[in-house]
This record gives sequence, structure tokens and C-alpha cells, in this order.
Amino acid sequence: MKTMNVIKATMLLATALVTVGCASDDAIENEQQGGSKMPAHAVVFSGENQAKPAYTRTTLSSHTKGSETAVEWEASDHVWVKDDAGVYQKSTITEIPNLQNKSIAMFGLTTGSFTGTNHSVVYTGKNSTSATEVEIKAEQTQTVTNSFAHLGVSGDCGVATATKKADGTYRFKLEHKAAYICIYPRIEEHDRLQKNVKLTKIVLVSSSGPIAGKYDFSTGTLGSTPTSDASNTITLTTPSGEISTATRVDTSYYAVIAPGTHTLRAKYYITDPSTNVSKVVMKDLGTMTFTSGKFTDVTAWINKELVEFNNFYMWDAKKPYWYGFESVQPLTDGASNPNYPQSGDERYWNHHVSPSAEGSHNPLFMSSSPRHVPNMNEMSWYLLKGDPRLDAAGVYVFNGHLQQGRGVWFKKMAKIIADNPTEVAAAGGNVKEMGIGGWPGPYNDYRTTWHWFSVIPSNTAPTEDEQYDYFFVPAVGYYSNDKYYSNMIQYYTSTMHSEMGIYMLFEGFGGLAVYYTAMGTGGMPAVPFF
Repeated sequence: MKTMNVIKATMLLATALVTVGCASDDAIENEQQGGSKMPAHAVVFSGENQAKPAYTRTTLSSHTKGSETAVEWEASDHVWVKDDAGVYQKSTITEIPNLQNKSIAMFGLTTGSFTGTNHSVVYTGKNSTSATEVEIKAEQTQTVTNSFAHLGVSGDCGVATATKKADGTYRFKLEHKAAYICIYPRIEEHDRLQKNVKLTKIVLVSSSGPIAGKYDFSTGTLGSTPTSDASNTITLTTPSGEISTATRVDTSYYAVIAPGTHTLRAKYYITDPSTNVSKVVMKDLGTMTFTSGKFTDVTAWINKELVEFNNFYMWDAKKPYWYGFESVQPLTDGASNPNYPQSGDERYWNHHVSPSAEGSHNPLFMSSSPRHVPNMNEMSWYLLKGDPRLDAAGVYVFNGHLQQGRGVWFKKMAKIIADNPTEVAAAGGNVKEMGIGGWPGPYNDYRTTWHWFSVIPSNTAPTEDEQYDYFFVPAVGYYSNDKYYSNMIQYYTSTMHSEMGIYMLFEGFGGLAVYYTAMGTGGMPAVPFF
């Protein structure tokens, strides 16, 4: 008669996890509680417990950022145990004796003989067919925030030695061998956008080698490179994922990743269901070391470069153009409303500044402010060295929603500086203080030296990967007194020239130009460039 061999195990993590997080999962179907169905002649492998557990396998049940984690068995899990002949046998029956403590599981094996003092145990993932191969999935799915229910199917793995005790039972502690990443995306200081968008997927891209694939596990450690199906990307699908306003555990996302040192970029794909517009936000994570059995936390400020373009001001006004009248703001081309700013209103432009000056009422119009609209010197660099590219379908934020429409891409200033070291050095190393091009020399301070510029932008929009170094300026138009004129690129600079007036970026002279307007009475978007 064939003997049923049973492993009863509480999975204890061999090394403490560095960063972790997750709330309890729902009870899993088909788990057994009480009334064991194991045969009477079974050999029992019994698990241990701790007063303050750090259990492992296979669904994360409790998770607090920066502390230990609790992970539980599922009834669909199985382990591989090396028998007396040195052959790994797969468990065929799994029972969870107590649903209130799913860290304890009983595993039944129908083949092999187990009489030794010690037996090797391996876990190679849910649905695995081999004790010597682990697949870290390049495609992973998380259906609920703050849930690592996909841990077992995504590439989790571990090893242990089951030791025979005086009472004849065996016990073991699993040591995890995969690495894990916990991502905390957030949308700050923009409640409307946060409520209107969903996270649909996160893509991790490695520029330093594979982070997923099939790995040899014959030595109980993941091989340094995949044996097949190597992938430099991991895509975590997050259908309708929530994004919090802060770094919070209850809106976190998890993925299994190959241990090692990787240089990563994260791509966050968000969608606005109301407008059906999607946007990818890219963040370089740099070079990070992922350790077997440990979590690595990553925080992400999703909207840091997703600014609100419904932010119209007169030049250097203290308040927005429609402040106090937001509910009647005209938002369709040609629409009007009589509640536009008047002289003496805090929404009216600052015409009391000295000639050749920047704003003094509003930090948005002061280049000394960390976040300000470009001054004329900075705008010359954007226009002449920023590789402007027109795009009929750029994505931007307007009224708290993702919108898609016409506009122009510019290189970010950091990219302009990196691409033009000689010119920047010749300009004194400070693009705020010295502009490029024009007259009387190649570098001038256009806050005091009058000049205007025009360029013909490219009609080739940057690719998705190129967009990391660019930012999009949409054609959201402007207000003239009470009337709205949409679908135009028109933006103030922070510079007023003593003779000509206020410099602005607009469509003209056959392309894009920086020219002047005599007064700052129009309402244009006051949006800092990047």
C-alpha cells in the first residue's frame, strides 16, 4: 500500500524584509479547516510558529512600509520535497487547517519515501512543473490595490530544509530567493486630477540586462541570467488602479523581480475614463540593488510634470483671470462672460513695475522663484535650442482632466543644458541671466536688450521614449477681455522690456515666435516650463 507523506509547515522568513506592505486578502476557496483529509498512515511534516511572525508564502496578508511582512499559504500551493532516493516529489494535496492562521499548511505527497533526518524542500511558484526552474513573469497582473495575490504566479520561489523532530514530524522554514518591488504612486496638490484618472499599468524597463525570464534553480538560488525567455521589461497590469494623494500602503502595487543590481526606468500609464485619454509618465529610478527575499520601496510623484493649463492670468496679476468666477468661465471658442478683470482688481495686470523688470506681485512671474514662467533669456534657449516639435495629439491636463490636442513639445531645460555645454559655458553658465542668439552678439541679456525670435518647428512629435526629455505646451488659447479664443499657443514670459512691452510666446511669423505685447491685459496660461 502506498504511503501518503504529509508536510505541515509554518513558513518563516529566514531574513527580515526591509520594506513591505499589504492588507488582508479575502479567504481563498477550497481551503480546508478542521477534519483533515490526510490518510491515517501519513508521515507528518509539522510547521513552527512565532509570537510575532514574519511568515512567508504565498499571498501577502499584512504589510507595513518599513517593517516585516506576513505572507500566507493558499490551498492551490504546492511544494517539492527531495525523497530518500534524491528525487524531488511534488505535493498533491494541500490543506489549511486553520483559516485564522493560514501561515500553517499541510502538504501531502503520494510518491516517494521520506525517512531521513533532513529533506530538501523547494517552492518554485504556483502552477510550477519543475523543482529546478523558476519563471519570473514579464507580464504580471494586480487586480486590487495593496494586494500581492499574484505573488505565487509571478515568480516567487524559496528553499528550505525540513528537519525530523523527536516526535517523528518534520518542520521547515522557507528562505525566499526572488526579490520584490513595492511601488507607491501618488498625485499631489491636484485633487481633481487624482479623482479623475486611473492607473492602468506600470512598466519597469531595465537598461542593464534582464529582470525577468526562466531561471535555473537547481542549486536553490536563481541563476544570474535567464536560461530562456529573458526580458528587460516587467509589465504590471493594474486595471482601474487607484492613485492616492500621498504615499500610502493601501494604494501600493507589487511585482516580483530578479535579484541583482538593475538600472531601471518606470513608466506609469494613466487613463481618464471621462475623456478616454491616456498618458504615460516616465521616471528614472536609477541603479538599484534588489536582494533575495526582500522588498524594495519606490515612491512616485505621478503629476510632478502634469501641470494644470487652465491657469490663466493677466501679466503678474495676484489672482487668476477667473478667480471667484470659475463657474462662469468661458471654455468654448468665442464664448464670453462680462466678469473679466478690471483695473483695481487683484486679477488685473501689474502695470506699476519699473521698466525692464520682471513681475513683483506673483511668484509665477519672478525668475527668482523655484517655479516660474520663463523669462526672455530662458525662452530664447527653449525656442532656439529646445528642438520645438508640433504635435496634433499631445496630452495635457485641463480642468482636472486629461485632454488631447494640438501643441508643441520642447526639450526640458536640463536636456538643453546637457546637449549644449559649450554654448551654456559661453553664456556664463546661467540661462536665466543670459539668452542665446540675436543681436548684438551671440549671447545677450534680453531683459535689457530688446530682440525677438522666430523658428519653424518640426512636424515630427517625439516618440514615447523621447518624451522623457521633453514637455508638452498645448494650444489652449487666451482671453481678450470677456472673450475666449481657443486652439492657439500664446504664453507670457516673466519679462517686461522698457521700450516694447511684455515678451510672449505665440504662433506667428510662419512658425513660433517670441515677440512683445504692449500691455498685459490678456489672460494667458501662467505655467512654468520644465
